[in-house]
Amino acid sequence: MTFIEFTEHITSQYQADLPFVIYRKPDISEVYAYLQQDSILHFTANYKTNGFVMASFDLTESYIIPKTASKQIKAIFQPSESDKSTEIGETALELEASKVTHLRLVEKGITAIKEGKFKKVVLSRKETIAQKNRENYILIFERMLNTYPNAFVYVWYHPQVGMWAGATPETFFSLTDNELTTMALAGTQAYLPDEEVHWRAKEKNEQQLVTDFIVASLQPVSKTLNVTSPYTVRAGNLWHIRSDIKAVKKETVSNAKLIQALHPTPAVCGLPKDAAKNFILQHEGYPRKFYTGFLGIIAEDAERKLIDLFVNLRCMELQPDKVLLYIGGGITLDSDPEEEWKETVKKAGTMKNVLGLS
Repeated sequence: MTFIEFTEHITSQYQADLPFVIYRKPDISEVYAYLQQDSILHFTANYKTNGFVMASFDLTESYIIPKTASKQIKAIFQPSESDKSTEIGETALELEASKVTHLRLVEKGITAIKEGKFKKVVLSRKETIAQKNRENYILIFERMLNTYPNAFVYVWYHPQVGMWAGATPETFFSLTDNELTTMALAGTQAYLPDEEVHWRAKEKNEQQLVTDFIVASLQPVSKTLNVTSPYTVRAGNLWHIRSDIKAVKKETVSNAKLIQALHPTPAVCGLPKDAAKNFILQHEGYPRKFYTGFLGIIAEDAERKLIDLFVNLRCMELQPDKVLLYIGGGITLDSDPEEEWKETVKKAGTMKNVLGLS
């Protein structure tokens, strides 16, 4: 199937107002789709049903597009120069007010850290883009495919929930049989050609906190555990610090127990997890929905288990008359509110790029 034929199937599915997801895994050329043949909203709690899972930050929304209820198609995508002259949206005039609100939020987070409530908290904001229509999702998908070859790229739609799109650089975890791989990703700097990246102590410490949490969370559910030294990786126009983690899961540990142990990580929540999560829910001032949740494939049978999940970062919610961007950053004792604001602006630029706005 050609990519054009692939998108024609997606267009027909959307026009019929039926659920679907289109996606591409990192560093491959194949694009895939699950086209659900009915409009039922399928909830999952045990994460054992085969299909594509989409879960919110607080896990109150955890849905599956089941394989058994869907038609699956795939195609090869050839990278090309997308028409970035097409401006899909325009920045709303609320950015300055958003800055003031975010600075106050970060200040509250730093104060709570000084008071010993937690060591780190990830605080986020929402930015609104006025959009002409939601039917640009195919163009957005193509631009993300072209711009972020190392990311998990997707567009997910359910008529009862809405439409989300993203290009996330972060694996939640992959599980093949009982062999698990994941990553600790944190720290952000702008990518500048021909310029060497230098990491500050604050950024190194933030990444180490993420690594330590994942290791501590996996130890009770794993037989063996290995961690690489931190290294620098590029995601679009940003640099991050990353460590790779591999483990062998105990046979008695269920998918749900594994997810409960790891989600949400300090990279999207904080440390200690419960205290940071409570602070987020109390002070952020808006529901994150699927931002900093997770999404991906569950494919199990009698002979093999395969789970491939990603953290939902660098994402947007495509509403009929606007786009909502969700952006955040890790706050520690050494954080500076103004610098944290600038970091969210850099991160927002990755999604504005595919909207033709930067």
